[in-house]
Amino acid sequence: MFGDKGALGLAEALEENVTLTSLCLRDNLIGDVGIEKMSEALARSSSLQKLYLGTNSFGTKGAINLAEALSKNTTLSVLDIGNNPVGPEGIAEIVKMLKNNDSLTELDIGCWHNKK
Repeated sequence: MFGDKGALGLAEALEENVTLTSLCLRDNLIGDVGIEKMSEALARSSSLQKLYLGTNSFGTKGAINLAEALSKNTTLSVLDIGNNPVGPEGIAEIVKMLKNNDSLTELDIGCWHNKK
C-alpha cells in the first residue's frame, strides 16, 4: 500500500529500467498523482509488457493520463485498470486510445465506477 509517494519513486526507476516486463501494483492506493507519473514512465518504456493497476484509487484524470501514455507506448500488451473510479469519461479515453494502439492485446476495465 505505497500510494502516490511510492508510485512516484517507482516511476523514476521505470524510466531507467530496460529489463522489467511485468509489474503488479494492484491494491496499493495509487491515485491520480501517482498514475500521472507512472503514465509518463510508461510512455517511454521499451520493455514493460504487463501492467496490473486494478483496485487502486485513481479516477478519470488517471485514466486519461494512461490513455495518452498508451498512444505512445509500443510494448505493453496487458493492462488491468479494473475496480478504479475512472468514470465514463476515463473509459471513453481508454477506448479511443485502442483505435491507435497496436500492442495492447488484453485490457481489464471490469468493475469501474463513478467517483462519489
